[in-house]
Amino acid sequence: MYFGGRTGKELTLDDDFPALVALFTDSEWSPQAEEATVSALRRASGRGKKVFAYRLDHETSGVSLGDLFSSGFPLGVLKVVAKRWLGVHETKGLGVCHGDDLAHIFRQKEIRK
Repeated sequence: MYFGGRTGKELTLDDDFPALVALFTDSEWSPQAEEATVSALRRASGRGKKVFAYRLDHETSGVSLGDLFSSGFPLGVLKVVAKRWLGVHETKGLGVCHGDDLAHIFRQKEIRK
């Protein structure tokens, strides 16, 4: 379904990354994650704790963690960071990645001025 009938060694990360993302973010997973989140929020708020839930669907204009994770470690990551520092980085457009929200929640220093 996701890989057009291809399996194993026929798959490559470069060609099949979007299908892999779709596989792990399929609609079958989303309702279960939302149900678990709502349950955790209810338990925490019942104990008098402030808890905030949000959905991030804004892609960063900088470097997404998806760009870093998909570029290979360690040289690919260094290339992405260097290109961003030089102002020539172009995102792969993989969408919002787990962890991209940290740039919106915590203040960061500019890498390049």
